[in-house]
Amino acid sequence: LKTVRTQAERARTFRALDARLRGLRLALALHQYDELCSRLEGLTSRQHGLQRERDAAIEDVEQIEARRQDAELERHELERTLRAHTDRAQRAEHDASHARQRGELLRSTLAQARGRLEEESPRLDALRRSHAADTADLDQTLAKARDLADHAAKAETALESQTRAREASARALIELRHELREAEDAASRAARDLAALDTRIESEQARARSLDEHAARLAESIDQACAERDGLESARAAAESLAHDSRVKADGARSVVAALDQRLRTLGDDQQDVGRRVSALEEQRIKLESRLTTLREMVDAHTGLGEGAIEALRLRDESVEPYASIIAPLADLIETDAEDARAVEAALGASLRGLVVPSLAPFAAAPAPVAGRVVLLESSGDAPPAHVDAGLPAGVIPISRLIRCEDGLRPLVESLVPRAALAPNAQTALALVAGPLEGWTLVTPEGDVVERGRLVAGEPSADEGAGLLERRGELQALESELATLASAVADGRSALAALGDQAAALDRERAEARARLADADRAVLDAEHRLDRLDAELARAEREVARLESECASLQADTDQLRARLAATADERDALAERCESLEAARDALAGRAAAAQAELDELTERSSVLRVEASRLTEQAAAARADAERQERAIAERAEEIGRLERALADQQERVSALEQEIADADAARADAERTAKACRASIDACRADLAQARDRAEPLARAHEAAVERARIAERDWNAVELTRRELEVRRETLEERAAEDLDTDLAADLPEFRALLASGGVAPVDEDETAGEIEDLRGAIRRLGNINLDAIEEESRLEERNEDLARQVEDLDSAREHLEGLIERLSDASRERFREAFEAIRDHFAGDDGMFRRLFGGGRAELRLIPDEETGEVDWLESGVEIIASPPGKKPRTINLLSGGEKTMTAVALLMSIFQSKVSPFCLLDEVDAALDDANVERFCSILSDFLGQAHFIIVTHNRRTMQFADTLYGVTMQERGVSRRVSVSLHEVGENGRLSASATSRADEDRPAPSARDGLAAMRTGRAPIDVAENGSPRETAATSA
Repeated sequence: LKTVRTQAERARTFRALDARLRGLRLALALHQYDELCSRLEGLTSRQHGLQRERDAAIEDVEQIEARRQDAELERHELERTLRAHTDRAQRAEHDASHARQRGELLRSTLAQARGRLEEESPRLDALRRSHAADTADLDQTLAKARDLADHAAKAETALESQTRAREASARALIELRHELREAEDAASRAARDLAALDTRIESEQARARSLDEHAARLAESIDQACAERDGLESARAAAESLAHDSRVKADGARSVVAALDQRLRTLGDDQQDVGRRVSALEEQRIKLESRLTTLREMVDAHTGLGEGAIEALRLRDESVEPYASIIAPLADLIETDAEDARAVEAALGASLRGLVVPSLAPFAAAPAPVAGRVVLLESSGDAPPAHVDAGLPAGVIPISRLIRCEDGLRPLVESLVPRAALAPNAQTALALVAGPLEGWTLVTPEGDVVERGRLVAGEPSADEGAGLLERRGELQALESELATLASAVADGRSALAALGDQAAALDRERAEARARLADADRAVLDAEHRLDRLDAELARAEREVARLESECASLQADTDQLRARLAATADERDALAERCESLEAARDALAGRAAAAQAELDELTERSSVLRVEASRLTEQAAAARADAERQERAIAERAEEIGRLERALADQQERVSALEQEIADADAARADAERTAKACRASIDACRADLAQARDRAEPLARAHEAAVERARIAERDWNAVELTRRELEVRRETLEERAAEDLDTDLAADLPEFRALLASGGVAPVDEDETAGEIEDLRGAIRRLGNINLDAIEEESRLEERNEDLARQVEDLDSAREHLEGLIERLSDASRERFREAFEAIRDHFAGDDGMFRRLFGGGRAELRLIPDEETGEVDWLESGVEIIASPPGKKPRTINLLSGGEKTMTAVALLMSIFQSKVSPFCLLDEVDAALDDANVERFCSILSDFLGQAHFIIVTHNRRTMQFADTLYGVTMQERGVSRRVSVSLHEVGENGRLSASATSRADEDRPAPSARDGLAAMRTGRAPIDVAENGSPRETAATSA
């Protein structure tokens, strides 16, 4: 609360500073906006003037530019003409130079050509003389070659005639041999064909027999397949009917399951709703019970009465005179409504904490010592005169009318509040006590007390009796509300149980319906699977019938074709046999003709060889002569070609000489024309240069005027751009200022500017000093920054926390009172627990370590001690916190702690302590699991004798492997485990138990496998009546014996 108060104060300071800062920023923003708008208006006017100057300068520039461009065009035209004349002059000079150089080159070439003509003429004459001699030699060689060729031709003609005769004879022989081979091949083929026909006839006859047999088998298969198809069609119709019935049943079951699921979901939602309501009621009841318990404890403890009154009531309860005559506290004897409790408590004041007694005389005569002050009220006093309600103003009620009590106590109540009434509020009460109700005590519903010249306000403390009547009223209301809640909780639980029963019934019904649905679905699946299987088999059967029928038809066609082929093959064999005989005869005739033709061919071949040798010799000689003639002809042709080439070259040189002379003349004429053209062009160039100088003189003034006009236009443009840039900067600043004002100050500067100017003009607003205002703004911002983080909600939170603080203060008072009560309760419980533990510990110690204690009885002597372990730091013993230590001294041994004993001694000591505890509080049943495992026979005897002392008070169930313990038992039960994890009960006698406690094979074989084991409840009930034993099984050992003693 202190922190929030500081934050709230800072928040209020922040609000004040922020309001001042906002006003200054708004005034500064309007002032700056006014200045920006004024500057923008001035800049706009100046920009218009500069715009006019810029337009005039641009117009001058355009006019001068047009005149300058005309002058430049004229100058450029003259320069172009000058360049054209210059180019013509240069070309003419170049042509003259080229013609001069070409003439010199042609004269040099002409001299060379004339020199070559003089060199080639003698060579041509020598070639012509050599060509004539070679031609004469060639004629002689050709004549010799012709003679040899004539002799060789005659020999070739004779050879050719002989060769033709031989070739005719050879062709005839070849034809005869060919015809002989064909005849032999035809005869061989005919024989092979005849053998093949015989084989084919036999094969086709066998195949015809096989086809007949296959046709018979196919007919039988077709009959069987048709019968199978008819059976499958009947089975499919039955399966389809069964599948339809199963689907109908499954759909019905599925609808039932869906309806049950919906009902269960609805029922589950109802259960959740009822459960939440019951839980909420339970939580509310627990809270109310806690509050009720606290109120009852406060009422029982007389919280608020004061230490003196509480002490007097304690003395009354102890019948100490004269306090034994106290009737009760006044707060316990009167009642009022909850809304009037605070006003009645304020009106009664200290009297509310008073104790009502029949008479004050005993207390005046012999007062008893009481700590603190106490108020005693006599119940038999006279009532003051009654006040008439009609005399009170409207809305004012006497306090006595608000108090309910017994008639005998009414005079006391009237005397305590004779002139006290309830007023609506403190202001009305102050006005009434100062006027018509002077001398009265008025209270308000809030508990404020108003008297003339006196006002008591604020919340009274518990020591002043605050809440005595409120607590009683709240206690009665809580008891009534708890009764209603208990009834509502009971109804909710009943409804929840009913819904649970309904849900369980529906769940069982749904399980049954789902089982039916699963059966129906399985039936549908089975029927559909059978139907699919039958469809597949029926389709297979139909395909098989169609295949067999098709195969049968194909087989019949093959049989018919085969029989037709057999008939045709028989006819073909007869014709082939006749043909074989004729072919053999023709073959023999051709063989004789071939032998005669071979002899004639040999004779012709010999004559042809002689003629071929002679013809070859003559042909070779004629070829050699022709080769010499051809070589001479090639030499003559080459020499003639060379002569022709020289003659053509000399003619070409002569023509070139003539052409060079003509080209020299043409070059001289061209050089003269070019020199004349160059001279005329130089005259034109001089005239053009004069005209160009005059045009340049006219263009220079225009260029200077143009530069001046451009400079003026540039200056005007620069000034206009500077003004435009300034104006745009001001507009940007104005827009930025508008946006910042709209965002930060939530104001429209453009809309507020006319009003601001009007206020400035009228003097309603003082001119703003920017530096001073900016400084003050920075000071305010610094002050706000120094405030740090501001929580603006702290102002409201402060008021809430103040109310919460008052509530917490009252709760702390209640908690302090409850803590004192709980501390006293804890102390009383600790005392009771300590006393009960001390009594039990001493009894167990006597039973364990006494002269006739369990330790001495089990060990046959010795001594033992059972004691508490003192605290290590203080050395004191606390009955509730100290540990327990066992000191044992078996006969003949020194005393030592139980941890230092042997296994058997530890077991005996533990059994002694256990039986000592059992002796102090006997239980109807006691289960002991192999406690005698570490004992020898003598100690087992002592152990069994100790158990016999308790048989009149308890039943013992002992799991053991010791035969002596079994001998002590009244009834024996064997437990065997033939399968791991599965134990069986066996009826057994003592002679069937081995030394190690294992059962014999005969007892194990009698395991009762068919009879189910009785439940623990049935076994205990039977054991109590002595009609049947209880089964005991130990999973840790494969076979054990359970011995019981009753």
